[in-house]
Amino acid sequence: MSDEHDELSESLLTALLIQYGELREACQALPVPIQLPVGIGQIIELIEAVGRCFEIAQDQPIPEEAQADLEMSCLHWLTASDLIGLYRHDIGGYDHRDRAAELALLGMELSLKSLQDWLSQQS
Repeated sequence: MSDEHDELSESLLTALLIQYGELREACQALPVPIQLPVGIGQIIELIEAVGRCFEIAQDQPIPEEAQADLEMSCLHWLTASDLIGLYRHDIGGYDHRDRAAELALLGMELSLKSLQDWLSQQS
């Protein structure tokens, strides 16, 4: 693996974990809080937790738009985690995976921001 590949891989993983922390905070602020584990365990635990969050998002007593933002945040995070996992295991790497992971994280950031805005209006 090249140094550039390692740096990009670490950068994407760091961004993924930061976004997970943001999602965790937003989930705690929901009308029916969803408790995601602290992001210090195995990545598979985080993936399973976000997958479960996606599954139960429809049970939240929130408007459809906020529910969609929660679901999209989860889906974008899961997509990015898949792409980063593929990238980390690919010796050569592919630019489209890198870019797709970055765009998935951006999509998550946007949908999560919308959810956070709605949550802040509820306080």
